[in-house]
Amino acid sequence: MQDHRAAIATGTGKHRPPATCFTVGSLRGVVLASALLLALATGFGLIAAPEARAEVTAVTPNGFTNTHVHTLALPPADAWSLLTDGLPKWWDADHSYGGVAANLSLEAGPGGCLCETMENGGWVEHLRVIFVAPEKTLRLQGALGPLAEMGLQGVMTWTLEPAGESETTFTSKYLVTGTLEGGFEQLAPIVDRVNGGHFIRLERVAAGQPADG
Repeated sequence: MQDHRAAIATGTGKHRPPATCFTVGSLRGVVLASALLLALATGFGLIAAPEARAEVTAVTPNGFTNTHVHTLALPPADAWSLLTDGLPKWWDADHSYGGVAANLSLEAGPGGCLCETMENGGWVEHLRVIFVAPEKTLRLQGALGPLAEMGLQGVMTWTLEPAGESETTFTSKYLVTGTLEGGFEQLAPIVDRVNGGHFIRLERVAAGQPADG
């Protein structure tokens, strides 16, 4: 199989400037917390995320866990297809580096990733696929957005379970670990909100509605 990095490096298109242009290494204490929250909320589009049915299920000195549960109006096979091949239809392009949903892709196979092509042959690996049980479980590894620059680690697990004859229960669990001066109490609900925004869009598209509501 051709390396997915080489495959996505040929993407072209018009893009907005990268959403994240700040650094965190020089921030300390309250300054870090304030600057990080502002940058996350404005520069990466988190303020605009819709209300999500979600829960910050755990916050520790070493990280946090977000859990989201949604009912998709599709059987598992179709829900899986929308979740993977159909990702550009529901992933919010405001939470990308180029702002173009069509340049996002998710290959649920060996060497696969949730990746994005950018101008001049640029690309970014948002999440790496590390486990696939088709129509049941997809596990991805990576720190989304500014979390990567902060040196954090993340594992996101998506599960699908039949719910009646033509619906599917979708669950996302995102576990983020690492070290952050000032702790994770303020960061966890912001990440929870933006991820919840993605999955509300997923639920809408599954129901045949516009992703933006």
